[in-house]
Amino acid sequence: IAMAGFSGMGKSTLALHLMSRGTTFVSNDRIMAEENAEGNSNSLTMYGVAKQPRINPGTALNNPDLSCIEELWELEHKYDALIDECYGKNKFILKAPLSGLVILNWQRDNSETEIKIVDPKKRKDLLPAFMKGTGLFYLPDSPENEMDPDVDAYADFLSKTTLIEISGGVNFDKAADACLKFMKEGKL
Repeated sequence: IAMAGFSGMGKSTLALHLMSRGTTFVSNDRIMAEENAEGNSNSLTMYGVAKQPRINPGTALNNPDLSCIEELWELEHKYDALIDECYGKNKFILKAPLSGLVILNWQRDNSETEIKIVDPKKRKDLLPAFMKGTGLFYLPDSPENEMDPDVDAYADFLSKTTLIEISGGVNFDKAADACLKFMKEGKL
C-alpha cells in the first residue's frame, strides 16, 4: 500500500508502525505509479525513490524498533530513520504492487477512528493529499502532455486500486491493524 496525507498527518509514523509488524518499505515522500504492463490494466505498480523516512523525535517514543536512533533525544528537528539499521537488511525495496492507497484524513481529537474504502471518483476532495507535481520525474511523450494530470485523471487512475480513507481521531494501532488486514486479505 501507499500512504498519503498532508504534512504532519503521520504518514511516516504509520509506515514505521507497519515496519515494526514485518512489512517492507518502498519510499518516503514520493512514489511513481503505472498500470501493470503484464496485460492486467486493472492493477498498478508503484516505484519508490530511494529516500529514507523522515521522522520527528516524538515518532520514536513508542516504537522500540527506532531505539537505534539515540541522537533523537537531543534533536528538535526531523531525522532520517535508516531502515536497514532499525529493521534489518532487505526491508527497503523500490518496486511493489500498488494494491491500495491509504489517505490519512484524521484529526488530533478524541473521536473514533473510521476506516473505509471510498471511490476516488466520488471523493476527489481527498486526492490533493496524493497529488504532487511530477517535476523531473516525468518526461512527457508529447508537448500536449506537458502539464501535470488534473484531479479527474488521478481519480480515473486511482480507480484501478483500492482507496482507503482513515478519518476521525488519530489511532496508529487501529490504522496499522486495518492496513495489515488489507495487505493480507484484500479487505478491511
